[in-house]
Parts: sequence; C-alpha cells; structure tokens
Amino acid sequence: PAAMPSMGAAAAAPVVVPSNLNLVAFDKGGLKVQFELSKPQGAANVSMTLVNVSFSNANPSPLNAFVFQVAVPKYIKLQLSAASAPTLPPNSTGAVTQQIRLQNTLQGQKAIVMRVKIDYEQDGRAVSEQAEIANIPPTF
Repeated sequence: PAAMPSMGAAAAAPVVVPSNLNLVAFDKGGLKVQFELSKPQGAANVSMTLVNVSFSNANPSPLNAFVFQVAVPKYIKLQLSAASAPTLPPNSTGAVTQQIRLQNTLQGQKAIVMRVKIDYEQDGRAVSEQAEIANIPPTF
C-alpha cells in the first residue's frame, strides 16, 4: 500500500511533460542570446511559458545602450521585463539577463513564434539586429 502514492505521483508527472529547454536564439558578431524555456508547475498554467534570456558578449569591447525587444503574434500574450543591465561587459557569458512571460491562447494548436530586435552601440557605432525564433517545440 505504501507504494501506491508514489505510483500515483509518477502517473501525474506527464501533465507537466516539458521541463526546461535551452536554445540559442541569436548568435552574431560576438553577441549570443540564449533562451531557457520552462513551464510553471500546475495544470492550470499549461498555456504559460517562462523564458529566461541570457546575453553573452565575446567581443573585447562592451556593448552599450543594450535593448532587447520581442514581438509575438496576436494569439500570444507577452510580458517582457527590463534587462538586468544596459551594458554587456566585454568577454562575458550570461552577465545580463531578461525575463519573458508568454501565454499561448492557442496552446496545442499553434506553436510559439517570436521576432526579436536587438539594439546596441559597439565602439561608438549603432548596431540593430533582428531575428525570428520559430524553432520552439509545440509542447511549450
């Protein structure tokens, strides 16, 4: 009888099948943007996805006036926090972070897709980059 509760707990686990997913969202010119996607615990939040974004700078000079923006289709609700700092230090890995909270109102019908826009200054010149992220599995 003592084994029954643990089996019940194991059977309930597939409700939150996706755990965490790490992917590189952008990698160009020494700037690397990594996403760590996770699902909040609990079946009521199945449409929610949390994205911890970390920024790395492989350049010998800092990236200043750093701004990371996200656009999503209308079926996704977006909450974007401010970046933890406006400057990416030189030769840094994950020194600056930002959080994205997504609610997919068509969970199970349409996958999460997003466009990102990244603006910064490097060695006195303005840089603006854009990318589309469409490789997120439909379970997220």
